[in-house]
Amino acid sequence: MLRQGTLAHDAGQLPRLPFLRQGKKPGAPRQTSRSACSKESFIARFDSRTNYTLGTKGGAYEGEGGVMNWIRVALTVFAGGFVASLTDWLFMGDWLYKRYNQYPEIWRHPHGQGEMQAIAWSAPLPFVTCAVFTVLCARLNLHSYSGTVKLALAIWLIGPLPLLITNALFIKLHSAITASYSLGWLVKLMVAAVAVALILW
Repeated sequence: MLRQGTLAHDAGQLPRLPFLRQGKKPGAPRQTSRSACSKESFIARFDSRTNYTLGTKGGAYEGEGGVMNWIRVALTVFAGGFVASLTDWLFMGDWLYKRYNQYPEIWRHPHGQGEMQAIAWSAPLPFVTCAVFTVLCARLNLHSYSGTVKLALAIWLIGPLPLLITNALFIKLHSAITASYSLGWLVKLMVAAVAVALILW
């Protein structure tokens, strides 16, 4: 056995090891596929963008356990809801009454008579919209103007805009009413987005 090994060494016929068959050098790092590298880089970018430090002082969360700062949430909802209520009066108010009266048969309260109860029931709804939007932004850790505004635009495109256009196609609504309601909803969501970025964080 020793003699055969010596002859093999002298003849330059060393036994071929597994890493030599695959063209690899001993100690060379293992090559990873392009998809694995891209996946790792994506995870790294995602972690850097979503920095879940919920205990930051003055933010939407406080304390080591990440308890939501309900005082800031309440201030955000109140400010956003108050301004959003003003936008309702601006985009859905008196200046549209002439358009409302074009098809009086479609309204529950023709010519605005007896609609105070309906106004009272609908008045808290802007605050509900701002409250849900605020909690959603807090859960998603959206604190920049760009992040909250993009979310508001996405919600507008998902819900109010298609709904109002569909109603206008099947109900005798003046085109000015549909346009005004759509713009009002967009402004309302943008107000909530600015309130979150300005007050909540």
